[in-house]
Amino acid sequence: MAERVSTNILDNDGQLSEKYRRAADLIGAADGLLIAAGAGMGVDSGLPDFRGPAGFWAAYPALERARLQFSDIANMGAFTDDPVLAWGFYGHRLQLYRSTAPHAGYGLLDSIGKLPERGAFVFTSNVDGAFCSRLSVRADRRVPWLDSSPAMLGEL
Repeated sequence: MAERVSTNILDNDGQLSEKYRRAADLIGAADGLLIAAGAGMGVDSGLPDFRGPAGFWAAYPALERARLQFSDIANMGAFTDDPVLAWGFYGHRLQLYRSTAPHAGYGLLDSIGKLPERGAFVFTSNVDGAFCSRLSVRADRRVPWLDSSPAMLGEL
């Protein structure tokens, strides 16, 4: 797991530090909010990190033994090549998503997202459904996932 950097939001007098006060002021003045989040939200809830083989293989030891990377199993060809393995992988992933409770940060974002007049929009690469289950952001304000791989970005 990545080392966390501790930040103190209070100054030496116990007051909200200037940078956090400024952020709060900007959010308070906004008429809408775009919440952008990635894998760290799920990892902090206890989901495995699929960005590198260490986290991926820790969650799926059978795929480590087979020396398969995430990209080897997370594609349509895997269903043709080895449907039992592919369905097992996705079934296990779905079970993880359903059984993992989103952490308190989602509730905090939900509270902040209710402040602006126009509410909040969510843009995330996460596919675990936590933003849908934990935030009261209306369905029409959830921005669909965008594949940000270099190949896709080249086509935009």
